[in-house]
Amino acid sequence: PRMNGHELVGALKQDPGTARIPVILITARAGEESMAEGFETGADDYLVKPFTGRELLLRINAQLRISQLRNQVAQQLEKEVEARTHDLMRANKELESFSYVTSHDLQEPLRKIQMFIDRILNENEPPELLLRKINESAARMRQLIQSMLTYSRIGQTPPELAEVDRKSVV
Repeated sequence: PRMNGHELVGALKQDPGTARIPVILITARAGEESMAEGFETGADDYLVKPFTGRELLLRINAQLRISQLRNQVAQQLEKEVEARTHDLMRANKELESFSYVTSHDLQEPLRKIQMFIDRILNENEPPELLLRKINESAARMRQLIQSMLTYSRIGQTPPELAEVDRKSVV
């Protein structure tokens, strides 16, 4: 008694518990403006009096089929979202592991470079040997960075396939 049909439809569509229930407005108000108002408030169908019982049943069955299809689509979308979320979480764990390993591996050549530079500055060792070791450590770091970049691109481009002689590989 406190609201008209349009207000009732609006309230039903606002409530998550009733929002998916199909609503057919049945009214004596014919006309495009009244129909537009009904659809704007959230009605799924609009039926003007007088109507036949068969017409009402056909519209109810149509709305129930549409509602069922919407629910199936919503369930499928939820499954896809769950699957993608799972994939993203797995990829994130792989990325965390990869980051830990690469940061650890990149620290070792740097540690060696610093150690050899300290030895050059503080000891009477021939610098040529130590400079060679610094160069090797820098090359190792470059190789690690290049490998890291290659690994990070694996999922972005399709792999290049080539024939391989298995005997020579084994």
